[in-house]
Amino acid sequence: MLRMLTVEDEPWISKGIEKMLPWQQYNIQIVGNARNGKIALDLIKLYKPDIIITDIRMPVMDGLSMLEQLNKEMTSYPKIIIISGYNDFDYAKRAIKYGVSNYILKPIDPEELKTTIENIKNQIERERQERENISIIQLKNYIYERISNREKHMDADVVFPCKYYLFIFSLVPISNEELKNIGRNFLLRMGSQHIYVVYEDSSEALINIIKTNIKQLQKRYPCGVSQIHEGEDLSVEHAYKEAIQNLKYYYREDEKNVSNHVF
Repeated sequence: MLRMLTVEDEPWISKGIEKMLPWQQYNIQIVGNARNGKIALDLIKLYKPDIIITDIRMPVMDGLSMLEQLNKEMTSYPKIIIISGYNDFDYAKRAIKYGVSNYILKPIDPEELKTTIENIKNQIERERQERENISIIQLKNYIYERISNREKHMDADVVFPCKYYLFIFSLVPISNEELKNIGRNFLLRMGSQHIYVVYEDSSEALINIIKTNIKQLQKRYPCGVSQIHEGEDLSVEHAYKEAIQNLKYYYREDEKNVSNHVF
């Protein structure tokens, strides 16, 4: 879910924004409202919002000063929507260098806000997908080196796309239709081995996938499943060995005797 923070010193405007759109339908959670830029900076550090809707003129610290400070401090910069009056237009144009996504005049037009949010949401999703694709390319190389018994240290830029993952070790390729049922995954091929890395944001999500779809998958394919591991750990050798051992155990216990394919 995307996180959004509003920065507005007029409570009735921030309340109006909260009621203006069905935020849950956009998969957006409003994590808070700040009355000025100084309070907003503390909340931004705490919640790390993906989207910030901010006024320009506020007491203590105005919106432009807040954006300037954010630009200095943050490595991952949120999407910014500025709302303000006609008299502040020239002032707001100075914020363009901070990557402002849109400038909306008061009173806020719900349709304009809706279009802006939809565009930003699509942009965030594209950027996340691009980062995930880059992570997967780096991970494939890292995993291959580690499970090939080669010395490979984890590079600082190797980042797992989600917090939790597991391995599926299969002796045959799994169909694309079946793969759709097990959620987010990518394939690493090593000779005749097919290693599918399945990943999710929570261990509960992976547990549910194991209980439902992966258990059914094992009835149709000679494959084994590892334990759930944390992406920060990246102990891929253990996941690889666990998946192989699970394959051996599963088919040793099953009525189907496919042990000849394993040993």
